[in-house]
Amino acid sequence: MPAVAAGVLMFFLLFAGYFMLRPVRETMGIAGGVRNLQWLFTGTFIATLAAIPLFGWVAARAPRRRILPWTYGFFALNLLGFAAAIAARPENPWIARAFYIWLSVFNLLAISVAWSVLADLFPVAQAKRLFALIAAGASAGGLVGPLLGVLLVGSLGLPGLMTLSTALLLGSAVAARSLQAWRDHRPLRTDDRAARRQPLGGNPFAGIGEVLQSRYLLGIAAFVVLLASVTTFLYFEQARLVELHFPDRTDQTRVFGTLDFVVQSLALLSQLFLTGRIVQRLGIVVLLTTVPRRHDPGLPVARAGADFRSVCGGNGHAPCRRIRTGATGPRDAVHRGPVRGQVQGQERDRHRCLSWRGRSQRLGEDGR
Repeated sequence: MPAVAAGVLMFFLLFAGYFMLRPVRETMGIAGGVRNLQWLFTGTFIATLAAIPLFGWVAARAPRRRILPWTYGFFALNLLGFAAAIAARPENPWIARAFYIWLSVFNLLAISVAWSVLADLFPVAQAKRLFALIAAGASAGGLVGPLLGVLLVGSLGLPGLMTLSTALLLGSAVAARSLQAWRDHRPLRTDDRAARRQPLGGNPFAGIGEVLQSRYLLGIAAFVVLLASVTTFLYFEQARLVELHFPDRTDQTRVFGTLDFVVQSLALLSQLFLTGRIVQRLGIVVLLTTVPRRHDPGLPVARAGADFRSVCGGNGHAPCRRIRTGATGPRDAVHRGPVRGQVQGQERDRHRCLSWRGRSQRLGEDGR
């Protein structure tokens, strides 16, 4: 089916480009000073607070079909600017810090926009059948991206990886455009094409209000905040150890890329062979409550624990959380998605939820 192929390609290129940049971000975090990582987290939080309302304001007024190409085009220009700046002044710590914060905001918005396109183009019945298959492109991109970074950083350097990631991001926008063209030729209703040329409308702060008014969502938020607090200590320790043992930036990028590839592989295998069986036999509640316990063995051994936390998170709480809090339409995907990402702190596991969601159908779940 052409639409499925275009959707898989869109997510594959997006996630390959992003996961290629993740090791670069970690290297930039070290370049900005491991002692300053807590301030980079604070800067990311402030930047997110500023970006979400601004993006929501634009999304409420721009034609729906233009949101993704405009957003990705803006990010592509940013990436090229960072590539030029790092090539010209590679030792400047402020450029490194700015890139670290920028990539976190990029991750939050770019993935939300991609899902909003699918929510806009596919009705619920098709979404249940096709989204898990389309999300496989994200899983594949999450494996290929860090591997490309490891193989190419020596020859291309950090600016070269940024430029290559820009090309992948623009390729993802082209794939999204082909999805729009496919739907134009197969409208869901007579006014479908005209409707997608209209703005989403709504309030950019609507998602925050929904979270604050729901004890259920507040419980999810509290769970994620507490879990993220624990894993943050392991993240800092991982950065300290890499800085200590690998002083060269190229080596640091290779190490982080290798860790990402291993973690993504283990998380994917655990989702395929463990998570579904645990949920079937014991339920989501049991799986969620075991996630903090699975972090305990990593605490005494920080290096192993830093990687173990990612496998545990991708295998356990991320798929469950997304099963229970799936977006209900294009407006929710744009307005609520970034707000949930702000609460969660990291959106890097979002692509895993729908690839796992197909397994949840056997349990009567519909991903909502």
